[in-house]
Amino acid sequence: MVIVAVGIASIEARTAFYARIATRIWENNPYPPQTILDALAESSKVSPTLACASGSAVDRAAIALRALDDAIAGHSDLAASNAFPIAIQAIDDGLACRPLAAQLWLGRFWVHALSEGFRPPLRDSFDRSIATAPYDGWMMRLRAQVGSRWFYTLSENERQKFFEDLRYTVDMGYLDDALTAVGWLRNQPDRLKHEIDQWPLGTRDRFAGFLLSKGIDLKLATDFQLKPWQHY
Repeated sequence: MVIVAVGIASIEARTAFYARIATRIWENNPYPPQTILDALAESSKVSPTLACASGSAVDRAAIALRALDDAIAGHSDLAASNAFPIAIQAIDDGLACRPLAAQLWLGRFWVHALSEGFRPPLRDSFDRSIATAPYDGWMMRLRAQVGSRWFYTLSENERQKFFEDLRYTVDMGYLDDALTAVGWLRNQPDRLKHEIDQWPLGTRDRFAGFLLSKGIDLKLATDFQLKPWQHY
């Protein structure tokens, strides 16, 4: 009984460690690439049954996605060609256990679009990320990043949701993320201006001021650009 208890405690400690990494994995890159690779290797030692029951299958998928991101950026010893199949399998395993995990549906869209090129059936994964977490702040922030890169592939309804996600990204204070998203749409300044001009004035002011500080002027209808009578 003591041996069994120690074994369970050891497994719980490991899965808690993966959960901590997965939770903070995109917060200013708090973990170096080698730590991510070590966690990815260790997480593979948890049995599929336990990984599914404990939720660490979802955590492993998040870690695999970060490992892929590091590999693509050349920050890791793991080759991107090897990281792609690891991430794809980890996402599939996670979704088999947690089919309502919005981050994995978005991850599935991202990985397959990167590795195989965009195909229309992939939009189903993007839509599922919306349906399972339409107003989760973290998911809105992630979708704004992914949606901007593949904006040209999205349906009109998906594009409207993208702009809503982008607005909330600004409201949450992730202005650098919003700037990155705008960068992907730099060839559509009129569409950007039209959509952002419909945001609440305070949000427009904040974002326009930030963009101007970066040398980008979309000529948005902001408090400091409107005529006095145009505020009403």
